[in-house]
Amino acid sequence: MKKIISVFLALMILIFSVTVFAENQVSEDVTEEVNSLPVLSDEEIENANTSKKLLDAAGITTSFSALHNEYVTRAQFIEAVMKAFCFSEFESPELCFYDVSKDDSFAWALSYALDFGIISEGTHFRPNDPITYYEACKIITVALGYEPECNRKGGWPFGYLYVADELDILLNTDIHSNEPLTVGTCYQMIRNMAEADMRMIDSIAVKNPDYVVSYEGSKNLLERFYNWNRIDDIVYANDRTHMRSSSSYESDGFIKVGDSSYLCDENILIGSRIKGYWQEIEGQKVITFFEIKSKTLTLHRSDEPVFEKNKITYYDGKKEKSVKLSDTYATIYNGKASLNVTKEDYDFEVGKIVLVSSDADSEYEVVYLYNGDIAYADVVDAINKTVIDTFIRPGETRSKVFDENSNDIIYNVFSDGEKIPLSSIAGGSVFEFYESEDGKYVEINLLNNQIKGTVTGTSDKTIYIDDVEYECTPYFRNRFIGKLPTKEAGTFMLTNDGSLAAVLSGGSTEGTLALIVGVKPSVGVDSGMMVQVFTEHGLLLVHKTKDKIRINDDMQISSQNLSSYLSEDGVTLVRYSVNADNEITSIWLPEEEADNQKDSIYRPGVDNSNTLRPYVIEGLNPDDTVYYKIFGVFVPHFTIDSDSTVFIVNLTEGVSDEDKYSIGSTDSWKNDSQHTFSTLHPYNVSSSGRADIFLMKTETIDEYIDNERGTGGIIYDITHALDNKGEKALKISICSDNSYHTLYLSESHKDYAKAINPNSDGYLEMGDFVMCKADMYSNITTIRKDFDYSKSDISDSLEATDDNRALVYYYGELLSVENESFSISLIDSSSTTKTGNIALMAQYMEASSENIWILEKGKKVKVKSQQLRALKTFADQGYKVFIRCRYSDISEICIYVS
Repeated sequence: MKKIISVFLALMILIFSVTVFAENQVSEDVTEEVNSLPVLSDEEIENANTSKKLLDAAGITTSFSALHNEYVTRAQFIEAVMKAFCFSEFESPELCFYDVSKDDSFAWALSYALDFGIISEGTHFRPNDPITYYEACKIITVALGYEPECNRKGGWPFGYLYVADELDILLNTDIHSNEPLTVGTCYQMIRNMAEADMRMIDSIAVKNPDYVVSYEGSKNLLERFYNWNRIDDIVYANDRTHMRSSSSYESDGFIKVGDSSYLCDENILIGSRIKGYWQEIEGQKVITFFEIKSKTLTLHRSDEPVFEKNKITYYDGKKEKSVKLSDTYATIYNGKASLNVTKEDYDFEVGKIVLVSSDADSEYEVVYLYNGDIAYADVVDAINKTVIDTFIRPGETRSKVFDENSNDIIYNVFSDGEKIPLSSIAGGSVFEFYESEDGKYVEINLLNNQIKGTVTGTSDKTIYIDDVEYECTPYFRNRFIGKLPTKEAGTFMLTNDGSLAAVLSGGSTEGTLALIVGVKPSVGVDSGMMVQVFTEHGLLLVHKTKDKIRINDDMQISSQNLSSYLSEDGVTLVRYSVNADNEITSIWLPEEEADNQKDSIYRPGVDNSNTLRPYVIEGLNPDDTVYYKIFGVFVPHFTIDSDSTVFIVNLTEGVSDEDKYSIGSTDSWKNDSQHTFSTLHPYNVSSSGRADIFLMKTETIDEYIDNERGTGGIIYDITHALDNKGEKALKISICSDNSYHTLYLSESHKDYAKAINPNSDGYLEMGDFVMCKADMYSNITTIRKDFDYSKSDISDSLEATDDNRALVYYYGELLSVENESFSISLIDSSSTTKTGNIALMAQYMEASSENIWILEKGKKVKVKSQQLRALKTFADQGYKVFIRCRYSDISEICIYVS
């Protein structure tokens, strides 16, 4: 039933006649003083926010208060309506109203409204009075071109209210009398005005020739003045998958609605019906605003969903319910369409089911099934954009790595519903993750529901915290059982379903296994230390410390004294923990060596998880200890297998950090039968003879270590800045190893003057290829320019020598790429005597996931990367290619596009 009936009833009790905006007459007083602000319902606030979102998207601005329950003045309302019709501010002439000056900020809007007959002349306008319901209806209906209909329906105020109701100007409002309007109601009414079918006022057409075309209910204001187009259809695909096919998808950032593709920056469930608008921008159809008109139902594990053919049953509280799936329903499994989902996949412990019905009927056409796992951000490398969960799950032989640099995997990370980059995940965070069947899409949802308490009991799959029962996820059971806080309170993270996901504090939490390889004071205002570690995952990281840290059982040790606890050779095996700011808070050092072999035995399940116990080798010189690879044993004392952690440290003076530390494995030792080590340090050897940790220190020079190891890549940005010590420096950003790195060349460095001098051979600019090494503060210690992009010149120093062992660089036009053969037209350079066209026979880089760097130099240098297989697309197009080889192995490929 239209609202006009209730309005008429309210009008019948009025005991005075009303005239508004009439010549030489004062507008009606608001009959009830505004002594207090109204309280809006949640629905009214939601409607107001949605309406404001549409107006913001169109660029329709207002001067309304930020509070939805405050009142809008008459001047503010007129100004908002005029702005909606795309009229711009101008210097207003003198107006007829005594209480309005031409210098008032809203005078321009009143001038337009008078010219177009939207309001009438009079002696007073009272701009600061609240706009009333009747006045707003008159302004909107006249502005839309419906004044003749209003007069035919009875004129003021009945006709204007009747037509406003017919045009749905009152949609989603709750008004029953001539009351002042709040900000929330005005947003809704102006939004309704913008979407109502409009006619053109003759006076507007006269003032604005561009608007001369008149419409009889065929277009609304958004279509006429903003070039928006209506959209009302079902979403069939996004940039990851199609409703019916995991191999079909839209371009990055696009969705398919009906038969067309649209650019959309919001996540919309496939199968949803959306209603809104799109606009063509730079040749692309861009969705500017939408609302979801479909129905969804979300089921968690606690709802006990059970899948049957074309039906899902679940519990709503204690009541069993069921929903029907359509005969042709589609399944989206962890982000991608799947035809292989089984009934067992619905038996998830971490996840949910989201059902989508496009037309809100009783059947659901799309089933979103999320079946995932939990991860803990043990290691966060912000520079290399990786997050590592070091826990090894049952049945797996490696930790979980989330790498934002991967070109094969798309990551979507959400925190409280907002999309964030993977690299912004803080250390110590806990999250749910869902991998698609093909492994090429991962969705991550950060968890933030924490509880504090003490474990008061356990059972098979549940734990009691302060006598309240909580279910445990498999991840929690496998990682944290046996390390629970039972004597003191702990902090726990819950899944979105309320199950236990992780222990955040309290209990015995195993630290990260690593070597501390460097300690230096922090710079600037920090009073802690900077600690360089080489982790069990092969990462060379730098952490800051708190002023006071825990070292073994000593809880308040000054981090300034850390060096006194470490080995004299600068390499110390430890376990360490970090807080959410990636600062080291605790360090566990190895125990003192036992007096005999018996007392050095490690007891799994009895000893603390952070124990590092050296194993005593009795009666043998380490040089006499032989490892027999074929048996996987050290004779006669202990064994080592693929699950053991093997640290290898090269103590040779002058070796770079990249070559000094490595993670070894039994497979990497080249001797097929036996290998003798110079120095052995086994740790945590059990009574069965198995060593958990093995540290090898050696001064043997590896034949492949030479003076050109380091970080190499294209310079894609170079600016003056302060380095991490607060000193003046060049900030150099380079692309290498499928990632981006920022290094600093200090003003005190011997090569600084050459690097900033355009007349020097050492001058650095974007596009140059450099090799460099840096310290733990990211300050460059040595740098060498191998290729000068501006001069198209390879450095004289790069001739193949015994030191660099067949290092060869090529630069020229890329003619063809076929399998492992590159045909290149070489440009003469000092590093090679070859000229003319050559065919370079070389092996591709090690992994097919390696990238080629592509530099485009126009108004601004841009560097991007593509997978190696894209190299063929650049052949025979005049592009230059820079290839860096060692022997016949290619280590870097850079394409230059001018």
